[in-house]
Amino acid sequence: MNTARKLSIVKVVLAFCAVWPLVHHVLVLAYDVNPWHLAGFSMYCKPRAPIGVMILDSRGVEIATNRLAPEMDQRIAAYAERRRVLGDLAPPDALARDVFDSTPWLKSIRIDVVTYDFSASAARFEKKEHHYPYAR
Repeated sequence: MNTARKLSIVKVVLAFCAVWPLVHHVLVLAYDVNPWHLAGFSMYCKPRAPIGVMILDSRGVEIATNRLAPEMDQRIAAYAERRRVLGDLAPPDALARDVFDSTPWLKSIRIDVVTYDFSASAARFEKKEHHYPYAR
């Protein structure tokens, strides 16, 4: 590899390192992507917040996990962690399919995702609710 090629590779890597924090910050602001993931520098500005995932029936009543298939606890936890990382870029579509597959008696469900965003101006967490209705 000649010197000119090595220099061009170094320039590309440096340009990426200079631009990525800006792109990551836009992803965090626009899509609520977790600043602790995807090699961003925003992680030092925001504490890791809790997340909640609830599955409700057509009446709006939460379905107890013991009424779902035994593996659903793990699937809900896996989705919660995926949602924590990707934010709004991770809708619960696959989780809804899993719920319908494991519970043939349900005709419609709503998956509620509760996230908490740290407000620097208020110095506290603010609750954000996302509602995803699904029907067979």
